[in-house]
Amino acid sequence: DHAVKVSVNPEDQGWCQFELLKHNGSSKDELIGLGMASESEGLPGIAAGIFHHVALMSLGSDDAGIFANRSMRNRQTTSRWSL
Repeated sequence: DHAVKVSVNPEDQGWCQFELLKHNGSSKDELIGLGMASESEGLPGIAAGIFHHVALMSLGSDDAGIFANRSMRNRQTTSRWSL
């Protein structure tokens, strides 16, 4: 919780918030909400990591493929910015 408060940029804050949600055993819906917010805020790297995690949480259901694809789309966005 402290790391989120002292983070100096939105990307660091997002990663800290994601780790805090995982640590607290947050629901899949809460993680999806953070992923969607990250996309809206222009943070595709965080969104990709979150949706990858949600895909793993969803293994064995149709949702796993949906979230894996969403993660990959965000990763592709990140790769374009890195070039």
